[in-house]
Amino acid sequence: MSRAMTHLSNLGIFSFICLLGGAVHILAPDHWVPVSILSWQHGWRLSRLTAFVFLAFLFHVLLGFLIYWLLQSLIFRVPASAFWIYTVFLIGSVAMVRGIRFKKIRDILRSGSGGFWGIMTVFSFLGPCESIIPILLKARHLGTGYMVPVLAFLLGTVVAGMVLITGGQRAWNRPLWLPRGVQWFGNGAMTFPVMAGVMLSLALLLKLP
Repeated sequence: MSRAMTHLSNLGIFSFICLLGGAVHILAPDHWVPVSILSWQHGWRLSRLTAFVFLAFLFHVLLGFLIYWLLQSLIFRVPASAFWIYTVFLIGSVAMVRGIRFKKIRDILRSGSGGFWGIMTVFSFLGPCESIIPILLKARHLGTGYMVPVLAFLLGTVVAGMVLITGGQRAWNRPLWLPRGVQWFGNGAMTFPVMAGVMLSLALLLKLP
């Protein structure tokens, strides 16, 4: 009985860490700024925005899980003691690519209201969720299974994402905020520092249990 309680306790702690991981990783500007601009351009209501955010982030997380599953023969070789280095290397490498690619944020502004390519640009910015791969790897080592950690990570992603996106919608209504924001994110003044913070935060979270 005590062993079962210990397992549930560990699962609860790890699930909370996964929840925080999802919330932290969404702070990266390429995850929420394009959606906030697109929804602001289209004047989406909260119900439509919530549905789009859930579907977009579900696609984002599941695509990361698919990559994990396809590359599991290589990923499983990472020992538990190397999670810190592995997480920093994986997320840091992808963050650099994301930061450079994010300079194309102006493509969303050119797409126009209701533009199909604007939606496709948002999905291309999201891409696969590389941040969930170290969490899935740790779940395997801890023996917690994948369902609860993935759901917790997705919940943190959606909730924090909605807060940031709706906040962005309001910000863009103010004069000069949108061009300033695009300039800050486009030239890396905010993109790279924020992504570096996300990378280190996720690595630290995975060292907690």
